[in-house]
Amino acid sequence: DLQAVSLKAYAKINLALDVLRRREDGYHEIRSVVQTISLADDLRLILKDSPEIQLVCTGDVPRDERNLAYRAARLLQEETQIPKGVRIELEKTIPVGAGLGGGSADAAAVVKGLNDLWELGLSEREMLRICARLGSDVPFCLLGGTALMQGRGEVVEPLPRLGELWLVLVRPRVQVSTAQVYRAWSQFPPGQPMVDRMLEAIRLRTPMAIAQSLGNMLEPVASCLFPEVAQVKWFLGNHTLGAVMSGSGPTVFGIVESEEEARDLEERIKSHPWDVFVVRTV
Repeated sequence: DLQAVSLKAYAKINLALDVLRRREDGYHEIRSVVQTISLADDLRLILKDSPEIQLVCTGDVPRDERNLAYRAARLLQEETQIPKGVRIELEKTIPVGAGLGGGSADAAAVVKGLNDLWELGLSEREMLRICARLGSDVPFCLLGGTALMQGRGEVVEPLPRLGELWLVLVRPRVQVSTAQVYRAWSQFPPGQPMVDRMLEAIRLRTPMAIAQSLGNMLEPVASCLFPEVAQVKWFLGNHTLGAVMSGSGPTVFGIVESEEEARDLEERIKSHPWDVFVVRTV
């Protein structure tokens, strides 16, 4: 019998994000091309005989119901009426509240891992349904790769895989609230929709085509609320093939030609008060 499972929870970036409208339920209707990247949290799930859920974690994150990884385990317990518990050991690498889907990735990894550990035998469809209840990005994080996300994020359609792309991620040290960015969005003129252009670029599969089709309708909003986002975007825009903010920010990423170029850029960024990560697409 399995006693423990180890998994990686991969971050995501939005290559293109169109916000269509605010919905009746308070969420926003979006279309987005999303991509898994190599930046990842490490999880270890250890079986407990009692139904207790325990979360131990590095970093400054809640260790109770407010944590999506914890909530994922609790929801699975409720859905499957399983009398087993788990100790979740979570090592955070993905920065929190950065627009990289770290919490969603952790939740998806817990659903996938507990399906094995608790021997639940859930199909991918059943796991996706549970993930949709946890949050907008969680279903995509379960599937990974390259995909088109629609609705409030719960409708996920796989796309042809991208080749390997090297990216430099830069996160200014500001706390951005997703809710605040979306609230302010309605005050701005509608941005240029980029998703259809990105879908076309993915078919061409060249880094340049993808770099020229990057777009995020929330970027002007976040740049206005947080000037640091605009600074990072300006810097990366001048040193990469193309750059854009991910999700509701504040992380901005740029596409480069090679790992070598990414490492050179990383060195130059270290003198700034920003966090930098060199990653590739997964």
